[in-house]
Amino acid sequence: MHRLIINANGKERRFAVLEENRMTDYFMDRVSRQSKIGNLYLGIVDRVLPGMDGAFVRIGNKEKGFLSREMIPSYIRDEREDKKERPLSSYIRQGEKLIVQVKKDETGSKYCRLTGLLELSGRLLVYLPESGYIAASKKMAEEERKKWKRWSQTRLKEGEGLIIRTAAEGAKEEEMDAELEALRDKYEELKRRSRRVKAPSLLMGQDAFLENIIRKAEKWEVGEIIADDRELILALQKRLEDIPVHFYGGKENIFSHFQLDGELEKLGKKVIWLKNGANIVIEETESATIIDVNTAKFTSKDRRGETIFETNRLAAWEIARQIMLRNIGGIILIDFINMERDEERRRIIDILQTGLARDDSPAKIYGFTALGLLEMARKRTTPSLREQTEESCRLCGGTGRVRSAETVAHQLERELMEYAGSGIEEAAVEATEDVIRYSLASIRLNESLPFSLNFHPVPGDAPYYRLKRVGK
Repeated sequence: MHRLIINANGKERRFAVLEENRMTDYFMDRVSRQSKIGNLYLGIVDRVLPGMDGAFVRIGNKEKGFLSREMIPSYIRDEREDKKERPLSSYIRQGEKLIVQVKKDETGSKYCRLTGLLELSGRLLVYLPESGYIAASKKMAEEERKKWKRWSQTRLKEGEGLIIRTAAEGAKEEEMDAELEALRDKYEELKRRSRRVKAPSLLMGQDAFLENIIRKAEKWEVGEIIADDRELILALQKRLEDIPVHFYGGKENIFSHFQLDGELEKLGKKVIWLKNGANIVIEETESATIIDVNTAKFTSKDRRGETIFETNRLAAWEIARQIMLRNIGGIILIDFINMERDEERRRIIDILQTGLARDDSPAKIYGFTALGLLEMARKRTTPSLREQTEESCRLCGGTGRVRSAETVAHQLERELMEYAGSGIEEAAVEATEDVIRYSLASIRLNESLPFSLNFHPVPGDAPYYRLKRVGK
């Protein structure tokens, strides 16, 4: 049974999905970086960009998002076969006001992604006023799916669409009718509000934290929810009628009580140890994430092939788990230990796909390259855990490295040599102790300077110097 543990009584809200006390999914939401996914805005088109096949839309005073051609309602409604070749200005123009919804948060230097094909969620249904699309949850029995699709076709007006949620299984038609009408009323109120406010403006905010809990509870087939916030519990009880939700009132933080602190600490480390003594190393960069698999302490000279496959098998399960926990998106390259048989490589791909089956973000595995790297990509909708919890080092600027004390000492030497013919008698330098040691050990520095040199030690985490004073 999966349990969902929620810590929501502070400014940082978070939850974890547990399977037999092992974390399988994690989400964090901060006031300073709250997800905008699902929020609805009255936006104003800032720039139309034919070269990018889309437009920038202002949704706030300083906030913009990107709206692609495929997400513009007028383009979707156009039934002409040559619409892809038609100019973008046929469907959107600068200064135009339109209702948009955030479908992907901004990540790094990229703007958030917007859609004009709105989605309004209820407990049983997701109402699509502009798309004309009908779908039903694959978790429902086939007969149930067919039944609700037939029902949808008799209820929907021209241009409308619906997604039937898992919770609709076993529901009555009266309940479905009532929720559909409520969602239609919500959309009409949204349009009325858009006529009253000035663009750009937020029309309707969604609690991405609550919606994520609902989605995860359904995906992981959660059997119990434990939370430390009574208001959130009431909201969950309305939306998740079949799942027991309990209040945790202990003095100890709920995550500490369920011994999750150690798990979270591991998510900040590059090296993850496997139970057989092997490890994986995760390096996240701006362009791609590189994951390396090592046998490390797990070796067997007599059964080398078995050792390699067993390590890769354990690594594949853990990599899938880490990708979801750390919310790693974009290009992912995995350097498994080299396998000679195609069958083993196929089995590793199957394990990865199984491990990612309940992932919210779609992932595509492309296979092994000629160099033996496994290529895959995962849709990036929200910033990774690393982006949310870390910042660039003030010392190294995010490179992970700083100039050595010897390098800094040589730089100081070159700067002092520029004063050699200036007639000064003294120079005062403040520097860290490691730079001073290298400088004093330099024969050239001591012998070639025609002025006295006084060092003033200063504390510092990285090699540093500053020419404090030069004079007579």
